[in-house]
Parts: sequence; C-alpha cells; structure tokens
Amino acid sequence: MGNSGQYPSLNLESALAPSQRVNLLADRDVRAKLPDSLNPYWQVVKNDCHLGYFRSETLRIWIARCVLVKNQFADQRIGEADDFTKADGVLVMNFEQASAAARNWYCERMLKEATKPFDDGPFNWVGAACGRK
Repeated sequence: MGNSGQYPSLNLESALAPSQRVNLLADRDVRAKLPDSLNPYWQVVKNDCHLGYFRSETLRIWIARCVLVKNQFADQRIGEADDFTKADGVLVMNFEQASAAARNWYCERMLKEATKPFDDGPFNWVGAACGRK
C-alpha cells in the first residue's frame, strides 16, 4: 500500500440496492460474509476519499484512497480491522475510527498535493524564475 497508481478494485456498493449502501463495511457481520479477495472492497467516505477493506485468509486491514489528478489514486494503509482483535483506535480500528483516519489522511494528502507546482514544464518561466526544480 502507499503507492500511487491505477488498478482494479471491487466496488461493494454497485452490487447492492441503494437502501443497502449505507455504511456497508461498518458491520462486522457483513464483513465476515465477504469472500477473500485480491482487491479491497471500497466505500466512499467523503467526495474523493474512499475507505477500503482488504480481506484475506489471515489479514483484515483498512486502506484509505484519494483521487489525484487524471484518475490516479494514492493509497495508504490505515490499520487492522477489528475482525480478530478489539479496536484500540491506533493499530486496530473499527469502521468509525478507520473512516476518521481516512478523512484525516485525505486532508493531509490534499494539502500536500496543493503545494505542488501546477506546471514544472520547461516553458513555465514563472516556475523557473522562482527556482523550482
């Protein structure tokens, strides 16, 4: 995790009726019925911020994802899901804690993206004059 790029994922919401889409990953019983997958199950947390739930035979983790420019994504592992261990809010998180951590990471990431120069091409004279490399 922590890599930027495009790759397929499973959208849990697309397979369900709208009335079933609220906080799908919040319920541990619902998560227990999901099949193991090579890709996370995603749920929108806020605008371009998503919370992913990755599940394998021995691992259950939360992942935050934000949309960058040109349909590129950045992911960050947030912590373990509380499927096997009681949530402590730091290493092991329930859905609400993971959602809050995803929103915090999203805000930090967007601030970082906002400070990047818009255009560092060779014809950006303003950037060159400011000493951007």
